[in-house]
Amino acid sequence: MPKRDRNAKPSGDDNQAPPSDFRLASTPTEIHHQFVREVIDRTLTKRRRKQPHQCVTVKLPYQDYARVTRVREGWELNQTDLIRFFFELALPILEAPTQELRPLLEAHRDEVRAQREAEARKRGRGVVPTA
Repeated sequence: MPKRDRNAKPSGDDNQAPPSDFRLASTPTEIHHQFVREVIDRTLTKRRRKQPHQCVTVKLPYQDYARVTRVREGWELNQTDLIRFFFELALPILEAPTQELRPLLEAHRDEVRAQREAEARKRGRGVVPTA
């Protein structure tokens, strides 16, 4: 993949053919677009107070990382803006999940807890209560 000049301006040609390896995971609806517009407005226009920050490490497969970097640089966003954007998008959904999402989250949580308990028993790190 050729190295991209960080100072280069996007070409503005939105009719360019996508790269051959390009594929959309899903086609967003107008409702999705409206939701994202609201999140962008809240995230990018919000004044940021001076406050302590915590570092976040995000691990992605290289292909996903390259895609994120390409999009982020194309819109002149930094990684912090992008991470804040996704947090702003995801946290309200996770704080009050829909009836469809709640069972999936609960099943995931129960699976992770069961795996941790099994690993703790295997290592002999204390007694795990049985039902």
